[in-house]
Amino acid sequence: EPLTKGMQECLDDFLDYCDSISADVVFTLSPFPVPEGDMKQLNQAIKTVSDRGYRFINCCTQEAAEAMDIDWKHDFYDTRHVNIQGAEKFTDYIVDWIEKEYDVEDHRGDPAYNSWDDAYDAYMDFSEEKRKQMGL
Repeated sequence: EPLTKGMQECLDDFLDYCDSISADVVFTLSPFPVPEGDMKQLNQAIKTVSDRGYRFINCCTQEAAEAMDIDWKHDFYDTRHVNIQGAEKFTDYIVDWIEKEYDVEDHRGDPAYNSWDDAYDAYMDFSEEKRKQMGL
């Protein structure tokens, strides 16, 4: 089934906004097992985004899942959302992609970016607790 009129309008409006800002916008689709009925809509959305000149990283492909080492039985907490383990695999995959595509400066330890270091430390505490809950 193709995108509904409302879906297409929302996507077009968002792409119009992206056209109006001076940023290199990259779309991503996080990994999840796509039901066959949804694939047609996702492909149409990907084509719309690509036709407008934006890059699209589709992490729902078998190739991407293998590159991330996604375990379809253990890296999800429901049918469409990765758990902490899957999220970290997805994040590592996206970080690798960004590092290959862009010249990104590492600001870890830079006093001007202390809030990022603090957020990372808080995430690590959160991640450790979640891993304990999951028995990892």
